[in-house]
Amino acid sequence: MPPAVVDIGLPLAEARDRVVRNFEREYVEKLLGRHQGKAVEAARAAGVDRGYIYRLMRRYGLKPGV
Repeated sequence: MPPAVVDIGLPLAEARDRVVRNFEREYVEKLLGRHQGKAVEAARAAGVDRGYIYRLMRRYGLKPGV
């Protein structure tokens, strides 16, 4: 995995939030891909509540079956 791109021109909190958002989106995309887009199975594999996976999917515009 390539290192995160860090923009030191941003305030720390904003730079950190950007890195976290990029990580979350990529993680959920790959997780859904591994589980054929099945959010419940993805949530189980990630060790989180399915509601949390659905919130992340909405946040990043992801649809089941990705």
